[in-house]
Amino acid sequence: MRVALWLTALVFVPVGLFLYFLPPGVAGLLGVSPLWLARASGGLVLAWGVLLLAASRRPDPLGAGALAGGNLLLVAALVPAL
Repeated sequence: MRVALWLTALVFVPVGLFLYFLPPGVAGLLGVSPLWLARASGGLVLAWGVLLLAASRRPDPLGAGALAGGNLLLVAALVPAL
């Protein structure tokens, strides 16, 4: 369980930092029109990654459910973007 939490956090923390500090030139290249949207989503993904790192210290059934639910919600939000 700890490995799953760490691996998920290893993805979420860098992606959150990238989105939060997204340069305007890259945002224009990616087609992100309101820059505040990238900042808000980056902060949310970063906070989720930090929460996963904190939960990895003592995994419990509630944390496992939150990990599965959060990952399913993230995939459900990203699949329509493809």
